[in-house]
Amino acid sequence: MLIWLKIASRQGKSLQEAQAANTSSELPLWAAFFEWEMSERQAIHYYLAQISRDIRRLFSKHPKRIKLEHCLLNFKSRRDRSRDLRSTQEISMSFWLGVTGLGGRVKKGE
Repeated sequence: MLIWLKIASRQGKSLQEAQAANTSSELPLWAAFFEWEMSERQAIHYYLAQISRDIRRLFSKHPKRIKLEHCLLNFKSRRDRSRDLRSTQEISMSFWLGVTGLGGRVKKGE
């Protein structure tokens, strides 16, 4: 439902008008477009990153080490976030199994 609202907002139409003007087969294309749009960097992003970098350099012990890339925001897709979550869960589980001494006794999936 949220994607229909985003489409309606983008097209400047009401929700009902957007649903009538677009087919459900176009939804994956719209979703891919919105994901691409979120990850696409524009000139304003680099400008704001430069300001952020310069402010960080004022308070840093080693200002030359702070690069522009450190201040640019990266947005991950849902697939990347789910992979990161799974790896984080596996690391957390292995840590706690090691702490409790159960690491060698419990098989994965149990």
